[in-house]
Amino acid sequence: MEIRNLVTFLKVTELNSFSKAAEALDYSQSAVTVQIQQLERELGVRLFDRIGKNVSITQYGKNFISYARDIVSAVARAQVFASEETELTGMVQVGTLNSLMTASFSDIVPAFRQRFPHVMMRLHADMVASLKDKLLKNELDLIYTLDSQVLDPQFVKVFEAEEEVVVVTNRDNPLAARESVRLAELVDHPFILMNRTNAYRDLFDTELARQGLEIRPFLELEDDVLALRRT
Repeated sequence: MEIRNLVTFLKVTELNSFSKAAEALDYSQSAVTVQIQQLERELGVRLFDRIGKNVSITQYGKNFISYARDIVSAVARAQVFASEETELTGMVQVGTLNSLMTASFSDIVPAFRQRFPHVMMRLHADMVASLKDKLLKNELDLIYTLDSQVLDPQFVKVFEAEEEVVVVTNRDNPLAARESVRLAELVDHPFILMNRTNAYRDLFDTELARQGLEIRPFLELEDDVLALRRT
């Protein structure tokens, strides 16, 4: 059913004239006649009686007016909705780690702002387990973390990339000149470690435990940001 045919039908009922409706809608009178005939064929009833140049609406036509208005109004509302939603608005709640907030979001936030200028981003920093819990409780819209591969069907994964765990040393350390170093060779060296809630630290500790190794750091940092600056 063509919307334009419904609009034409309503205009004819309003003006009680095919010719006046054609003039108001900038159609030819024959075009109005064709549109009304198409609508009558679709409905299987006569909407107007035509006697010479006189037009009178039938009872079917009178009953159909409210339906036609409802359809035309719904389409108009849908068009307004579509035009309003061209630009996304609202707020997105993003959870991440302190280290990622410092290292990555300085690039992510400006790019997001440029792409979605009317959407406010609110960042929440926490540990991985807490972020996952908040996501499941709908307290966050998405999370960006460092973790082992997530296979939980409760989550919809939209991006995943492998990230290296890096051990940094000064150039005077004899290990710095070597192309490869086994983890077992590192454990006797003095370490500055990130705090135990850090995702890198958690993966590092897990691998040490898997190989039966242990590190006794001479300094353990409480703040991820400080750790990043130190390294």
